[in-house]
Amino acid sequence: MREWIKNFLDKYGCKKGHPKRVEKYSMKFFELTKGILHDFSDKEIEYLEAGACLHDVGYAVSSKEHHKHSYEVIMGENLEGMNSEQKKIVANIARYHRGSMPKENHKNFILLEERQKELVKKLGGLVKLADGFDGCPFAPECEMDIAFDDRNRVVCFRIFTSEDYSYEALKPVLRKKDLFEEGFDVQALFVFSSGC
Repeated sequence: MREWIKNFLDKYGCKKGHPKRVEKYSMKFFELTKGILHDFSDKEIEYLEAGACLHDVGYAVSSKEHHKHSYEVIMGENLEGMNSEQKKIVANIARYHRGSMPKENHKNFILLEERQKELVKKLGGLVKLADGFDGCPFAPECEMDIAFDDRNRVVCFRIFTSEDYSYEALKPVLRKKDLFEEGFDVQALFVFSSGC
């Protein structure tokens, strides 16, 4: 986690454990899908890192609709090394880590150019997936790989754990896969080590 992000979280009294894990899992999903679903550059990694770390900063305003407050808080601050257009991308990534999908009638989303909207859906999808994944009991200790069926646009995340878990353990991440699926135009499956 970059120093300016730590300072940002400190300013708003945010704990760093969950944001740091969401950043870690976002990067894990990013790396697993690189060269398969995307070829993002270092700049996109910066957006992903900032969006993942700052996604819950809206709790400093209110727990109710905190995702919308995260957008407002980020838009009201300077983000180190980012201009106003880049800040909009990060703020929207944080905005869509929960709640409804991006819509053309959302005032924050309509301000983006088409390329930026696609970027928000994809990077926001990775953050939302990571946020759900952090709620899974196996997340801290598991290994993962993926299989991709290009013809049917199915991504299968294979999870390897030292313990046996039931399908129930996947619920937190399954509830948050919608933006990832829309952003990358895929169906996402999660299965335990036996494969897809």
